[in-house]
Amino acid sequence: MIAARLRERQSVFVWARSSDRWHRRGGMRALIQGTRRKMFLPQIKRLSGLLLRDGDDMVQKGLGGCCARRQVRCCETVPYLLEIRGRSPRLVLRTACEPCPPRRKRILAA
Repeated sequence: MIAARLRERQSVFVWARSSDRWHRRGGMRALIQGTRRKMFLPQIKRLSGLLLRDGDDMVQKGLGGCCARRQVRCCETVPYLLEIRGRSPRLVLRTACEPCPPRRKRILAA
């Protein structure tokens, strides 16, 4: 959706500030199609900065899932995950590490 209509990519930041958990999660998940095309890394970083401290499990899984999809296509995600490792919830990292080889999982989980 967002990948097809680039003008609407700013709407995910409005969704991220919503009080509704599904809008916050949807903001992150809306970028997944673009991540498969190696797009939106700056938006993912900005959005994850907004949602990193969110206590809702579904939002955390959405954030981790977006990072996981990005990681499959682009090696820039691993340094970013290492950067946020100390301040991110465990669920975000665990979800983001799912597609990783075992060696990389150990590095990110340490």
